[in-house]
Amino acid sequence: MSDLEKKEPIGCFTTTKWTLVIQVIQQGDNEAAVRALQEFCLQYRAPIYGFIRRRGYGHERAEDLVHDFVRSRLLQNSMEADSFVHRAQRQQGRFRSFLSHVLIRFLQDQARADGALSAGGKADHVSTEVLSESGQTLPGTVEADGGRQFDLEFARTIIALATQQLKHSAHHLAVLMGKKQQAEVAHELGMSEPTFRVNHLRFRQRFGAAIREEIKKVVGEDENEVNEEIRYLMSLFERVL
Repeated sequence: MSDLEKKEPIGCFTTTKWTLVIQVIQQGDNEAAVRALQEFCLQYRAPIYGFIRRRGYGHERAEDLVHDFVRSRLLQNSMEADSFVHRAQRQQGRFRSFLSHVLIRFLQDQARADGALSAGGKADHVSTEVLSESGQTLPGTVEADGGRQFDLEFARTIIALATQQLKHSAHHLAVLMGKKQQAEVAHELGMSEPTFRVNHLRFRQRFGAAIREEIKKVVGEDENEVNEEIRYLMSLFERVL
């Protein structure tokens, strides 16, 4: 197990949804609005952390960057007209696309700052992908690729949440991915192949239901939106695990 896989505990998606955050903010109760936004940020902490780690930053630096990103880009001046909340409200399309855009811009600024510090030996080693973002402009391909990568991190988090209470989930996911045969996994688990087939069918049913519940916590109860999100995230499945 890699440092990335074991260092960051998966939290629990709350039922605070972006639309509810907007509603609270529009009511003008600053204290309640900040609290709702903080709770919402917790939903995305694991994907933000994973996105940063996979771009070459060490664990401690990534933790610091997550904290700084949430504080300086998401929570700061949340009531003002040009805040993250109000800019996001004016955006068309997926919320995660906007969030990933803000995150990439933040990392661009950090890469530029780290470059200035590197002569003093204070900057972490970061990937060439991050260093390519340290210029004055952000190439469209970097932004688009970053959006897809953030969606992958979000899908990883959803799958982790959906499977954390399911027995032998890693083995069953390996079968779903086509990485292992059922007979092979049955042998590894010390059970007969027919028994594993029954268990695998039950896993698939429970996994599907759990995915749906986790998605609902994020997008709401609208079945069309839930189904659309599930189709999109499952299209990423082979790249997630």
